[in-house]
Amino acid sequence: MLVDDKLAVVKNYVEQETGIEDISKNSRRHNYIFARTVYYKLCMKYIAVSQERCARFVKRDHATLIHALSPNRPPLPENYNLMVSMFNGSVIMNAGESDREIYDSLLKSEAKVRRLRSKVSELNKKINHLTSNSFTAKLTQVLDNVTFEDEMNIKNRIEAIIRLETKKRNYERRSVKPVSAS
Repeated sequence: MLVDDKLAVVKNYVEQETGIEDISKNSRRHNYIFARTVYYKLCMKYIAVSQERCARFVKRDHATLIHALSPNRPPLPENYNLMVSMFNGSVIMNAGESDREIYDSLLKSEAKVRRLRSKVSELNKKINHLTSNSFTAKLTQVLDNVTFEDEMNIKNRIEAIIRLETKKRNYERRSVKPVSAS
């Protein structure tokens, strides 16, 4: 589906929901401004389109769109926010596809869900096996009871052992004298 067709779908939706005949009409009335703001929000959310192109479709420029979506603007009235939340983006995504294409897409999605469920089931079996192993279960139980303080003590001890081993190796390297061949 072409971008202009998607923009038209959004524009028609907003016009239908607001009862405005044409939101691109040159009007500064609040209901027109709010309707165009809803149009901008939906376009930016559901259509990969530039701000310029989105605004031009309703005979505005990108600065108007930026101003309308500015976070400093007063919030939209509740009924307009409801329009944004109720809009079904899949209308745009699936518009222009035949029923057969949609059905095939649904079958592919269902197959993916079955494969993912199978993988989840396998992973759950592995988790159950690991937790049922007595050593793993004991280790997990011990680690669950370790406090932060104990964890820090263990970490400090391990670091001290590593430092000592490093010093020991360095000392051993320096003390070993190479045997000279005579």
